[in-house]
Amino acid sequence: MRLAGYEACRQSVLDATFARLETIAAAGRRCPPRSAFLHHDALSILAAQGRIRVEVWCHNWRVVEILTGPHTGARTQAAPLGREPYRVLGPRREPQAAYAGQE
Repeated sequence: MRLAGYEACRQSVLDATFARLETIAAAGRRCPPRSAFLHHDALSILAAQGRIRVEVWCHNWRVVEILTGPHTGARTQAAPLGREPYRVLGPRREPQAAYAGQE
């Protein structure tokens, strides 16, 4: 798989970033800003690989959902804003039924 920035980002860096995100999501803590990661494209590449889903909100807030591994479904701390994210990296969520039994 060829992605922009992938050549400059080693798989070991991606694996370390993913492990860090798993730990943060499992604890329900806030996702660090993009600048805190070892490679600036790591989140985008992990999302393109289908390992995470990233919701990008204003004020540099990101909510990361783990999509693979033992922490599948774990999410970092929710954004404190009542709006929708302005960008989503990775697969979109399926709309959820408003209540059990709704078709």
